[in-house]
This record gives sequence, structure tokens and C-alpha cells, in this order.
Amino acid sequence: MRPTFDRDRATARVPHPAVAISLLSVAVAVALSACGDSTSPAATASAPEAREARAFSIAGVTYPTVAIQSGTSVLAVGAKQTVTAKLATPTATWMGAYVTWTTSNSAVASVSTSDWGYTNGDVATITGVASGTATITGTTQSGTSGSITITVGSATQAVSQGGYHEPSGMATQINTGPISTQPAQYINGVYNWTMGTIPAQWSNYSPATMSSTGEWAGNISSVPGGTGLRFTYGPSLAGGNSPVRIGTSIPNHGSGDLYVRWNFRLSPNWTLSEASGLKLMEPRTVNSTENHVIAVNSDGQSTNGSNMWLGVLLQFATGSGTQGINVPGNSEGQAPVPSQAFSSAVANVGGAARGTWHMMEAYFQHESSAGANNGQLTLWVDGTQVFQSSSLHFFESGESMGWNFLMFDPTYGGDKATDHPPTTIYWDIDQLYLSTK
Repeated sequence: MRPTFDRDRATARVPHPAVAISLLSVAVAVALSACGDSTSPAATASAPEAREARAFSIAGVTYPTVAIQSGTSVLAVGAKQTVTAKLATPTATWMGAYVTWTTSNSAVASVSTSDWGYTNGDVATITGVASGTATITGTTQSGTSGSITITVGSATQAVSQGGYHEPSGMATQINTGPISTQPAQYINGVYNWTMGTIPAQWSNYSPATMSSTGEWAGNISSVPGGTGLRFTYGPSLAGGNSPVRIGTSIPNHGSGDLYVRWNFRLSPNWTLSEASGLKLMEPRTVNSTENHVIAVNSDGQSTNGSNMWLGVLLQFATGSGTQGINVPGNSEGQAPVPSQAFSSAVANVGGAARGTWHMMEAYFQHESSAGANNGQLTLWVDGTQVFQSSSLHFFESGESMGWNFLMFDPTYGGDKATDHPPTTIYWDIDQLYLSTK
């Protein structure tokens, strides 16, 4: 239920009458100064009308206009997605707090709201209930609104491009939604913070001052002017090292199936220099013998940032060290030729795709028994399946199957310490979601 706020008033819903554009210069300036921006949290907490803006019209257009952010138009039964509303006036935009979310057909798609009145907007969680179509609408206090139409398919139906591919029967373990929490709380020598619609405590394991390799707790920050976390790589970072390391536990380990979805963006100037790839995150198993890695790699191509292909490195502890298996790739860990390994070039988020948000998905379907080599890995980028293999194992023979931790140890994958980034570069992550079964 929507809570009440001290300054909620019915008058906030009454549009201002349209006036001639020539008379609006002062009025609009005053209205816009009252609107504020997402960089003014204080305005959100004390003046909801100032954040949402009373409706006014220019040349027949009523402001604030509303655009739904981060939504996809297709959803499987039982799957969830989170959306927010971005509001706009002729000269300013901000995320919409105090937005009322409704569904045209709750029997097809339900909607719930969290983070009421939060600085970066009320978060709507949409759940696919049954096959059909429903319209999800976000309405401001002044009565302007924006909508997204959701088509919900059966649990076994393939999701069309742009949709999510979480299998049925998965249980959500981590769901950050749009990440707007600053990771800056320092407790007992470790930075800890909680974020997500399913609260998860994250820990920053890096030192409070920069190490000799360039690792530092401050190399993670909030994305400026939006939502998400930013991992920064400076020229002082030694190759083969991570700028910062964070992680969180997975509450329910599950019986071996793992689905991970996240929004991802490389800086426009991203380059690997002499390195071969970038380790993003490590879904860790309940055993001590596996340390698998989700990564983006040059895969033997140019390392100038034009090749950044989604992939997985399966790492198994052996008596003499670690065996690494690149997927796509082979048992010796050699990188594949991308044109042969991937079913679509959208698997490459480098080159012209840098500077743009991409939705990444990975599904680990466990083998029939640990070590049986009939497990399946499927990868998607921007809703398109780019790879699938059905002859893998994620657990060693005789072991328990399950996943208990998600670690971000985002190594700048150089083979020697002199593989420094040539300039300051970064990558961003947002709306991280993980489920198990």
C-alpha cells in the first residue's frame, strides 16, 4: 500500500492552464527550478511535489512527460523484471519518486512497488502471472503517466529478443534492482552495505588505501547521474590484478542450477592494452575445488577494446594447480575464434558497442550427477542467444552441487604486471539478478 507523505495534496494533480509560449520564460524557469534533479536527495525527502512537478503545458505538450526505464516487452510466466519512471521537462530530467504503478490485468502481470519516495525513483517489480498481455502504467502526482505493454508467455515458450530467459522454477536469491546505494560504509576494517529488493549484504575486501598493485576500496563508486556501480581501472593498476574486490553470499545454494542477469556497460575508451580479457564475476560453488568466472575476452583478437566477447572460464583445482576451461573454447583453455564459437556477433560488447548498456544473461544447468559432462551453459546478450553447450560439468565427480557465493574479483587479465591500463577506464553494472534451483 502506498504510504502517506506530509506534503501530498490533491492540488498537485491539477494541471496549470496553457499560456502563450512568449509569456512562459519566467514561469517555466521558476517551475523548473522547483522540479530539481536526481542529484538533490534533500528535495525528494521534503517536497514530493517539487520532485514530481505540477503539470504544465507548452505548445500542447503536458509536462512532466514519463518514460519507463529498463523494461522489456516480453516476460515468461513466473519471471520478474524491475522498472522505474524517468520524468522530463523541456530542459531537465530526473527519476520519478512518488509514482503510482498499476497494471491493466493483474491476472496476466502483477506489479508491486518498493523504495517509495527513494531518491532515484520508486521501483516497480513486474511478475508474469499467466499468458496474455497487460499494460503497466506509472502515474505522477500531477496526473501525467507513461506505460509499458508486457506480453507474458508460457513457462516453456522461448522469450523473444529483448526479454529475459530465466527458466521456470528458479528462486530469486539476489535482486539489486536499479542500484542507487553508495558503497561507502566502513565497519571493522571492511566496507559493508546492503542493497536490493531482496536485501543482501555486500562486503568490499579491498584496502582503505591503495596497494602497490593499484587495488583500493575507493575504485568502486556509484555511476554519476544514474544508477549502477562503477569499477574504475587507473594506469597504476598492475596487470593480472583487480582494482577492487566485492562479494555477497547466495542465501539458498540450490541443487546446481544457476541463472545470472545483469546490465553492463564498458567505458567508451575501454581497452585491454596488452591484457587478454576482463574477469567480471565469480559464481562460487559449495565446494572448495571450483572457482568459475564470467568474463568478457578478446578471444585471440585485437586487444584495443574492439573485441570484448561474453564467455565463461571454468576453473577446477587440481593437485598441481588449476585447470582452466574457456567456454566457448576447449579443455586446454585456449580461446575460440569468435566467428566459429558464437551464434551472433552481439556477443561482442566491445568496439562500437562500448559506452552503451547491454543486458547479459547466463544460465548454468547442472549435470545429471556431478562430473557427468552433460551440463548446459547458455549465454544471451541483449535478448539474443549467443552460445549454448550441453556437454559441460560445473562440479567435480562425487561433490555436492550448489552455489553459495558471488564474488567480484574483476581482474584486468594481463599475463604480467606491466600490462597496465594506458589511461583511466571503467565498466558499470546495474540491475544484478541471481536465482538458483
